[in-house]
Amino acid sequence: MWSPPSAPALARIRSPQSAPDIFAASGTRAAPSHLVARPNRYSPAEWDAFAQACGASFRGAYAAAFWWRFDHQPGGRIKRMEVVVQNGPEQRRIAQFAVSARNGEAAFLDTLQVLPPYRHLWAEAMEAALRALGPGLFHYGSDWSLDNVRAPLVDGIPGARVISRRQSWLDVIDFRRWTEWRAYLSAISTNVLRNDRKCAHHHPRLRIETRNGASALTCAPRLNLMRWRMYREKGVAVSPLKLVLRSAARTWCLRQYAMTALAISEAGPLSAYAGIDFGRTSFYLEGASTRNNGGAAWRLLLAMVQAAFERTEGQGLFVLGPSVGSEPPWDGLARSRRQLRATAVEGCCFSFRYESPS
Repeated sequence: MWSPPSAPALARIRSPQSAPDIFAASGTRAAPSHLVARPNRYSPAEWDAFAQACGASFRGAYAAAFWWRFDHQPGGRIKRMEVVVQNGPEQRRIAQFAVSARNGEAAFLDTLQVLPPYRHLWAEAMEAALRALGPGLFHYGSDWSLDNVRAPLVDGIPGARVISRRQSWLDVIDFRRWTEWRAYLSAISTNVLRNDRKCAHHHPRLRIETRNGASALTCAPRLNLMRWRMYREKGVAVSPLKLVLRSAARTWCLRQYAMTALAISEAGPLSAYAGIDFGRTSFYLEGASTRNNGGAAWRLLLAMVQAAFERTEGQGLFVLGPSVGSEPPWDGLARSRRQLRATAVEGCCFSFRYESPS
């Protein structure tokens, strides 16, 4: 049974055994408008370029579907489609989506991606998508999605009914708030800069090594060992095997966009980082450090933020992850994100049923 990533609080909803296969519908069906959903006709590279133009998260990448299915819905079938505007003989692709389905239940991976000039047609595009997919139980969104809250729009589609929703927040640094890197540095907490200077004092020969692509996996053993120790110190129960498998599967499937980094002193690695650079957005997915790292963790994180700022020429986003509470064991994490001037962006994961209008 599917549930949104990192969202055990969302109630799981089981569909009846007699629920129809949502992939049973075949052919192209037009919504009662000028929009039509049809099977995807583009290559993985073209799919990803379109997803990035729509501002989708890394979960919207072509290869991300294979990792998501491995992690959440083994045996699910992936279907990719596009939505086009029909204007006489002319057709223009304005949206795309992928779903993973099994036994009458499907999850959008992770959103309906609509080009910015056509976002006012989001509800019509979703209606076209649902008519092409057919009846079933659907899940929409993820904790990493930068999409707007869409549940009210789905509730307005004929035949669709939202049955469960969960509000989510994503901590994001929007570089467009500052004119240059020095302006950003002057805006962040002095505690961050103090720790950075502390690192320079304690580890004058500290170096940062980065790995991109498939070679990003070479940092995985050290990173996951640090993560396991960190969770153990915080009293958070976690399976070491699952930790390694999830990290390795995601990195391999998204190796084209994967990046890892280590902050290494003369004594050895002190801090590790793993992320995804997808379009103008950098996603900080995993990180850990040794207990007494002398500011190396801050030095590494600040270096990764700066690399993202420079890569996007100050026009991108750095996503620190789903918002965490201000109580133990995550109070320190929440405080550090505020110090980096991250703001919470509202999102929503929800489930809905769809029946074709009579």
